[in-house]
Amino acid sequence: MKRILFLTSIVLISISFSSKSYSQSMLKDWSFKTHRQYVKLAKSVSFDSIYFEIERNFHIDGRKSHTKKYSILITKDNKETILYCEHDSSFNFRLTNKQMKYIDHVNCEVSLFNGVKNKNSFYYQIGINDILSNVFTDIPYCIYHLNKIEIPVGCFFLISSKNDTIINGNYFTLYKGYHDGYFYNNSTEEFDNYVRTHIYNIINTKTGLLEYAYSTKDIDGHKYETYTYIKHINHDKPSNCHEKLFQDDLYSTYTFHDEKNPPTSRISSDNTKIKKAVTYYPLVSLGNDTIKLRDENKWILLAFWSLNCESCIKQLNKFGYEKDSLGYRILENEGIEIIAINYSTDNMELLDNIANKTNSNDIIYSAKGLNAYISIPSLGYYYLISPDKKVVFKDYKLGDYSELLKAKEDYENKK
Repeated sequence: MKRILFLTSIVLISISFSSKSYSQSMLKDWSFKTHRQYVKLAKSVSFDSIYFEIERNFHIDGRKSHTKKYSILITKDNKETILYCEHDSSFNFRLTNKQMKYIDHVNCEVSLFNGVKNKNSFYYQIGINDILSNVFTDIPYCIYHLNKIEIPVGCFFLISSKNDTIINGNYFTLYKGYHDGYFYNNSTEEFDNYVRTHIYNIINTKTGLLEYAYSTKDIDGHKYETYTYIKHINHDKPSNCHEKLFQDDLYSTYTFHDEKNPPTSRISSDNTKIKKAVTYYPLVSLGNDTIKLRDENKWILLAFWSLNCESCIKQLNKFGYEKDSLGYRILENEGIEIIAINYSTDNMELLDNIANKTNSNDIIYSAKGLNAYISIPSLGYYYLISPDKKVVFKDYKLGDYSELLKAKEDYENKK
C-alpha cells in the first residue's frame, strides 16, 4: 500500500515541479479515494496463485479496430511473487522483483536481466512498460498483490459514482469515473488538457476481481473506446508448465542477451540490417498503391503508429503543422522520406479520417500485421532506415530530430 501511494506521490510531485502554471488546485483535486477502495477490496481476497486471460478490444468511431489478448499467471514461490505473461505467442516474460526473463519470439531472442536499478526506464526501453500498462491499468485488484513486484501499474482515476448491483445473481460494484491526461506544450511551457478518459469498471464484490471495464475518450473529433474482459479465472495451484516455457534448451536457435549484451532489436541499433521479411511486406497507401521497402533506395523514417496511440497522433499533427507553416516537413527537407505505417488495421476509411485531420494523406500507409516481423516496443515507434537497409536510429519519440539527424550524419561519415 505504501509503495502504491509513494509511486503516485512521485508522479504528482514531478508534475507540480514541471510547470509553475500547473495549478495547485488541480493537484488538490486529485483523490486517493479510488486507491483506498480498491486496495481494501483486494486485501479482503487472499490467494497464493491466480490465472486469468485478458481480452482488450479497441474501437474507433464505433468500429472495431483491433484486439489484444494476454494470459497472466501470478503465483508465489518461497514467498516470492512471480508474474508470468504471454501475448498471442509473440512473447513471454517472467518477472520477479529481482529478475526478468523476456522471450521475444518475433526476433528470436532470450534476454535475462538481473537487479535493474531504474526499472521504469528499463521497462520502457524493451517495451515492457506499455505492455504492463495495457494489461494492468484496468485491473485494480492486482495492485495489492503486485506491489511486491516493482512494476508501474495503477488505476489512477477519480470516482464520480459508485453503485452496488446484482448481475446474474452475483454481487458487483460499479465504479464510474474519469482520468484527465495532460501533455507538456514546449511552446507555452504549460501543461495543456489533452483528453478526458471516461471509465466504467465492474468488480465482483465476492472475489475482488474486475470482470469488465470500459473506457472512452474523444480525440480530434474521433471517439476511441476500449473494452476489457477478464476470462477463465482460476485459483487452483498451477502446474510447472509456465516455468518450463523459460528453459533455455527450448530456444537453441535464439540469441541470448543480458545487460552487457543487450538485444539489438529493442535497445540499440548498431546499424543492424532490417529483416528481409519487412522489406518485402506490402505497404498500402490511402490511394491503394502498394510499395515495398526493398524497392526504395533512399533514407526512410518508418513511423509506426496505432489508432489508440495519443502520442502518435500528436506526432502526425506535428508533421502536418510543419507542412502547413513551412511548406515542407523538416525531415523530408533533410532527405528523409516519412512512411507512417499503421500496423493495427487495414480499414482505409478510418486511416483516411486520421490523415485528413493531420494533413498526412501522402505519408500514411496500412500494413496490418507487420508488427509480427519487426519489434515495436511501444504503441508508437520510429526506425530510421539507410538506403542500404540498415537501422541507423530507433526510439519511441523523435523530439526535435537532433538525435535522429546526428545518427544519419554519423552513418554517412562512416560510409
